[in-house]
Amino acid sequence: MIRSLAKHHHLMWSYLKGLLLCFRRPVFVFLVFLSATIISVCALAFYALEGGGINSSVRGLLDAFYFSVTTICGVGYGDITPVTPLGRILAMAMMLLGTAVFVSLTAVLSTSLMELEMELGHGSWRKREKDNTPKTTPTIRGPH
Repeated sequence: MIRSLAKHHHLMWSYLKGLLLCFRRPVFVFLVFLSATIISVCALAFYALEGGGINSSVRGLLDAFYFSVTTICGVGYGDITPVTPLGRILAMAMMLLGTAVFVSLTAVLSTSLMELEMELGHGSWRKREKDNTPKTTPTIRGPH
């Protein structure tokens, strides 16, 4: 039991370290700022399209930011829904943008975790890499 907890603790520390190492990557920092910018711009656009009495569920900028975050993150509670055609188009664009940013962030994070694992020498791929290395170079022969 204690070994299992220690192994789990070590694994979680590796993931945290991998996440912190991501912030050294310019592409990860760019994606974080890009997602914050997308959320902000979409919230302001949603408020401009749906606020001001057009949509009764959007009472202020906080509601617009709430809608943007829940839509971009893929949660979409449904308590605030767009009522105008342009608001619906914006919501669809936010869903697609959210998926693209999430996939990109996941790719960068998983790459960092894989590099960390390879650096530490953990993982079964390290053993397989050593075991599958041919002892001799294969000779390619043409037709006789």
